[in-house]
Amino acid sequence: MNNYLFECADHLVIQKEVSKLIKEKKLNDAYISTYDLEEVPLDDALEDLDTYSFLSDKKVIIIKNILASLVTDNEKNHLLKYLDNYNSDNLLIIN
Repeated sequence: MNNYLFECADHLVIQKEVSKLIKEKKLNDAYISTYDLEEVPLDDALEDLDTYSFLSDKKVIIIKNILASLVTDNEKNHLLKYLDNYNSDNLLIIN
């Protein structure tokens, strides 16, 4: 499984766990994108999940603050559809 959810009030703990997971999955050289949903819409992250990377075979997509943001029904459905049929070359981390 390449989809993970981290929930913790301490951002340092989450950061350590994310780094540990990336290391365990041997994705240190992968393309890593972070989307803070307080700053950008979920659609930006979903578009990145749906496209192939040109720089690397593998991608790590980190989505922050999903619970604190306004997510549309379309975005919610798109994310659920992705989770049902995820790309095994992507590592999705939601925190």
